[in-house]
Amino acid sequence: VSQYTVSMMLKKGLVSYLQLLVRLKLRRTRPKIIGITGSFGKTSTKEAVYMVLSQKYRVCKSSKSLNTDIGLLLAVLEQPSGFSSPLAWMKICVCAFLNAFCSRKYDYLVLEYGADKPGDIAHLVKIVRPDIGIITHIAQVHQAEGQFKNIEQVFEEKKKLVDALPKGGLAILNGDDKFLKKIEGLKGEIQKGKGVDIGTVFIKCAQKEAEEIAFRSQRNAFFEVEHTDFTKKILDNSKVKY
Repeated sequence: VSQYTVSMMLKKGLVSYLQLLVRLKLRRTRPKIIGITGSFGKTSTKEAVYMVLSQKYRVCKSSKSLNTDIGLLLAVLEQPSGFSSPLAWMKICVCAFLNAFCSRKYDYLVLEYGADKPGDIAHLVKIVRPDIGIITHIAQVHQAEGQFKNIEQVFEEKKKLVDALPKGGLAILNGDDKFLKKIEGLKGEIQKGKGVDIGTVFIKCAQKEAEEIAFRSQRNAFFEVEHTDFTKKILDNSKVKY
């Protein structure tokens, strides 16, 4: 048996183990899951969402950029990556088990969903299905062989985060992105095909009469969205200030 075969068997066993723990933890804690994807801006958006929600709610966010199949599982279980260290992974397996059964409960769990090839988002939402989906931007990235052939493929893959939202879910999209604007027209088809009812909020920086987004400083940020459905589902307020 080759070393590669052994490595793949170990990885498969690790993923199955972590998936079981994630299912058990989410069943026990039942947080609202906020999934964030996009060609860039995922981590900064995650930090902004955490900053706002943590003012009123108990919120857990993924550390760094844990947004792959294993990374997403580690993020839910609040564990770092063990990289190539067997001892580190042994410790992670023990700590993950304890976290699944003994961790504190959160109201919201904020996660990143990464994709560098077709099928990645579709796979990740099967592991952890979000209740709220945020897509930051669509750009022509990951164009190497075996990855995305064009920007349309990038859009189709990122859109699967919205496709996966449950009935009563909420999609928050960049209204200045020409590809994400298409989702507004596709929403009826998504609902008809999936039998779901989702709300959609388009945040447009250029239309300040609808909403204002400005960052005055790193420690004194201002974020305001005038949208009843959005604020009702997120913070039950008409305005959010930090």
